[in-house]
Amino acid sequence: LDTEFIPSLNRFKYSNEDKVHEKEHERKKLESFLILMNEKMFHPKSILDKPSWLDISYFPFIRQLSKSDPKWFDSLLIEKVHFWLNSWLNSEAFQKIIPSTNFSAATEASGGRSTFGNIRQAAKKQ
Repeated sequence: LDTEFIPSLNRFKYSNEDKVHEKEHERKKLESFLILMNEKMFHPKSILDKPSWLDISYFPFIRQLSKSDPKWFDSLLIEKVHFWLNSWLNSEAFQKIIPSTNFSAATEASGGRSTFGNIRQAAKKQ
């Protein structure tokens, strides 16, 4: 995840308009990752056979990707990933966090780790 996906996600999200070729290249790499993830998923609500640290670690990055180009993300034929993401977005743990957290301020203040940490803590309480 952190050796290929995250750097590609960052280059995709923060590419300049004059680097259209680079953005398309990163989009294809990210799409390949999502297709593979979709094929390997064991359960509609989790990557493995039950929710685990893997889901919690992937969730913020897949969420970022879905928000960076929603039209493209929604058009991908990755039904399991779409269902998985929506399940986590609508989970009780995530819903508990939303009203009490200013995501943009928390993310900026902690270098992007605050959202993940809050989701992990809320999930442990369930």
